[in-house]
Amino acid sequence: MITFLDFDGTIVEHEYPAIGNCVEGCYTVIAKLQKAGHKIILNSYRSQSKSGKLKNALEHINKKGQGIINPIIEFSKSKVNPFYWNWEIFMTFGFIFIDDDCLGIPVKNANAIEGRQVVDWQAVDRQFEENGIYSTHAVKFFESTAA
Repeated sequence: MITFLDFDGTIVEHEYPAIGNCVEGCYTVIAKLQKAGHKIILNSYRSQSKSGKLKNALEHINKKGQGIINPIIEFSKSKVNPFYWNWEIFMTFGFIFIDDDCLGIPVKNANAIEGRQVVDWQAVDRQFEENGIYSTHAVKFFESTAA
């Protein structure tokens, strides 16, 4: 499967254009996705900035995730708006959006800015477990049906 991974509000707390603190649990889930063979693509509005904000985001992810995740090197050239958090869509099309803007994704209150929310990685992790997203069998199924 392909996982489109947002940055602000997903990997880090909202502090754009600065980089906020990491959201708890993000690297554990990313590592599980990578271990299962999922392709991870950074999908951030930062890609549309000409001032190096995307490069800074990738460097941040890979530095903070060093020793936990494999480096993330792929990114979308412009932000792809996320679909609904819907397992039927995920399983049919073989991609997932992990993005605080994805309607229906589990979120929790942010620590840094009152009233803002971030992805609830523990809840996402539970749903991935329940739906077999970490299964390498699921990844092989998507690869075979995509051909």
